[in-house]
Amino acid sequence: MIGYSDGYIDGVKDGYVTLEEIIEYSKARTQDIGGHTPQMTGVYDPQLVMNRVPPRSFVEAMEHTTEGLTDAEVMDRVAALDQAMRLN
Repeated sequence: MIGYSDGYIDGVKDGYVTLEEIIEYSKARTQDIGGHTPQMTGVYDPQLVMNRVPPRSFVEAMEHTTEGLTDAEVMDRVAALDQAMRLN
């Protein structure tokens, strides 16, 4: 959800991740890494926007381990991510 799937289908990185992009990216990565293809079932809107791609600086800060952080520090990071990803 940090943006790897943005533009996966059509090559256009618009800063938003749709459900279809997540599904297709996840299928391809699972095939590459696991050698099998996951199956998706059900009725869904493939253009449903799941989240906005966070700024690279934020992603870099979040990619570091949380080892050694207190529960409160981890929750502060989660709250900051939640605030950064709000669409409104």
